[in-house]
Amino acid sequence: MKYSDWKHYRREDEQNEERIARKQAGGSSRKTGKAGKEESADARRSHQNNQITDLVFVLDRSGSMLPLQDDTIGGFNSMLAKQKNLEGQCRVTTVLFDHKAEFLYNRKPIREVKKLNRETFTIGGMTSLYDAIGMAIERKVFEQRSAPRNEQADQVMFVIITDGYENSSQLFNHQRIRSLIEYERKVYDWEFVFLGANIDAETTAESLGMDRSMAASYTPDAVGTQVNYDAVSVAVSGFRQTGFANPCSLDAVRHDHHSRKNRS
Repeated sequence: MKYSDWKHYRREDEQNEERIARKQAGGSSRKTGKAGKEESADARRSHQNNQITDLVFVLDRSGSMLPLQDDTIGGFNSMLAKQKNLEGQCRVTTVLFDHKAEFLYNRKPIREVKKLNRETFTIGGMTSLYDAIGMAIERKVFEQRSAPRNEQADQVMFVIITDGYENSSQLFNHQRIRSLIEYERKVYDWEFVFLGANIDAETTAESLGMDRSMAASYTPDAVGTQVNYDAVSVAVSGFRQTGFANPCSLDAVRHDHHSRKNRS
């Protein structure tokens, strides 16, 4: 089912109407960094326990990722273990991509998600980045618009990690991905985190309709990959607890990348 077939599944509930009204008035439904920091511990716990969070991971497994296979598996599993220890309802979708995209699992309760291993995270092929993002968004759109209200996620975050530029997509192009992302961010406040190696991640993310402050370039080695997934865990934890995606959560990735780049 294509995204365009489900555009009419806009939630006409009071929360969404108020959100759109605020945007039209020049406001925002998103928390500011200051507001997020000042939020009390009780308020954060209340938000965390009462919200359903859907996390969508879109992970590159193309041939160039071979030297990072074990580091990626370890980093993802470490991040997953930390997330399982947090309170609150959270469902996980993981999409792996090379020249094709594969849903490893979809909307699985986080405590039921199994670790990655060499059998599930195989390496090879080209980089169909647009197809992976597009397929993941379209499925999430279908789920959100068609599910009963009590099964819809209250907040959605995508985490996209790649070690190179798009080079082989057949189903989606750059403009299509940009329009999908811009729409979901504007109308439904979906959040997107973009981490890229061997590319200008900030510029790439911005060109695809994401907030460049939620993007960072990372160094593709064992240290850089671990720093990457540690930062992802911080970003995801903050989002689950407050509904706010904090750009500062990626500072460690930026610092690691720039400090080692400057020394080389």
